[in-house]
Amino acid sequence: MSWLAHSKYPAVMSILEVLEADGQRFCWRFPVAISHEGRTIYGLRIHRGRGGRKRGVLIVGGAHAREMVPPEAVLLFAWRLCRAYALGSAFSFGGKTYPPGIVAFLVEGLELFVVPLLNVDGRAWVETTDQMWRKNRRPDTISSCVGVDLNRNYDFLFASGIGTSSQPCNYDVYRGPSAHSEAEVRGIRDLLDLHHNIRGVLDVHSFRGVILYPWGDDENQSSNASMTFTNPVWDGQRGIKGDAYKEHIVTKDWNWYTATAQRMRDRVKEVAGRTYAAQQSVDLYQVGISAVLNDYAYSRNRVDLSRPKILSMAVEIGFAGDGEFRPTPGSVAQTVRNEGVVLIVEFCLAIICVGDVVLSSTGAAAGAAASLRSFREQLLQKPAGRRYVEWFDLLGGEAALRLAEPKVVRELPTLLKAFHSWWKAEDEPLGQELAERCVRVLRTVRRRGSREFAKAIDAALSDLERMRNRSAKAMMSVIRGGVPTKRTRRRRTRR
Repeated sequence: MSWLAHSKYPAVMSILEVLEADGQRFCWRFPVAISHEGRTIYGLRIHRGRGGRKRGVLIVGGAHAREMVPPEAVLLFAWRLCRAYALGSAFSFGGKTYPPGIVAFLVEGLELFVVPLLNVDGRAWVETTDQMWRKNRRPDTISSCVGVDLNRNYDFLFASGIGTSSQPCNYDVYRGPSAHSEAEVRGIRDLLDLHHNIRGVLDVHSFRGVILYPWGDDENQSSNASMTFTNPVWDGQRGIKGDAYKEHIVTKDWNWYTATAQRMRDRVKEVAGRTYAAQQSVDLYQVGISAVLNDYAYSRNRVDLSRPKILSMAVEIGFAGDGEFRPTPGSVAQTVRNEGVVLIVEFCLAIICVGDVVLSSTGAAAGAAASLRSFREQLLQKPAGRRYVEWFDLLGGEAALRLAEPKVVRELPTLLKAFHSWWKAEDEPLGQELAERCVRVLRTVRRRGSREFAKAIDAALSDLERMRNRSAKAMMSVIRGGVPTKRTRRRRTRR
């Protein structure tokens, strides 16, 4: 097995940096931090598109030095995505293929920040000295021991010690002298502080075959908002499963996490037929964990409401039977890499904004973004409209996949222009031709969708029937947002 050496890593990043499409760059290399041993930790920023800043997604690999495949999976994602975008082609990973439309949506509908190898010093040590090394290589100032577990160094319940060690000589989970004491971790924190558009964080590890979502310190609950990590009243009661304390999570977020994890599980199975588990992070351990990236990123908004909410997850790619941290033979390692890429793609699709997807079409009308924002604001003013917004947020990834179908891609630019004109006119009725075009597109995207997705499209089709010959100004008076009855569907079919 020939692994990507850390010494080759800067060269690979440089190759990605020069990629262009239509003569324009869309991939930039940037420094994240300088390690204790003086190595530069690089990231890639991938984005091309019009309008303001899109939602950002941060993807991190290689926090644990001995996990050989995650950095390669993250790099493979960046390389194959950028190459497919430059060529206008699809990309495939085992049995899973994404069409060119999805490639374009990822590059134009998101701003991607990709950090393939966070623990550069630890990786060098693994390649030369100790294959099971996990931590970074910064020496402790008091003892003779070396290294901090980077994924136990974040500022989330750091002092609690849940699932961590305060002993510098602990081989695996020494958390460090203080939160964010490590340059690598500060680099990730600074990225989140600097780029307020980041709305998703995915941390890639190995080898348990799991898809994880917050919280990790204790089991979830949505009924008692005072039972939270920010409340010192509960200090000392966290980290024990099955007892009275459970960590509070907003119902809407919990629903998003479970639905997204299950969708990622279903899609990754298409690579090689292998089934990952979708579960809350705390379920991976006998006791809870603290100071990890996915909990820290999600907690930032809870600590400071001025910060944007970040939806964050972690994945552990591969299985023990593959060869644990070093899958063998090479074909097995390639399967694990492919599974990692599909999990990354599916997470990105879940974060993407449907409005940004629509606007990324090449024929988007000038001012269409303002019309879509206005449309969303109108929806939020009515319970039925708010239900649509919730559907859009929950099903964004599936919507992006359906919108990438060739028939929809061809129709979307002109349909968006027509919608923009109708919405801007305010008093102009929704004509039969535009209504029928909308119906055709909705019926196309409904095919092969999940039950929840079909339910949302059925509601839209039902409301669209009531909107015929009505103006944009009168639109909200007819929106119901419910699933049409069989009788309504029969009437629509006879038209």
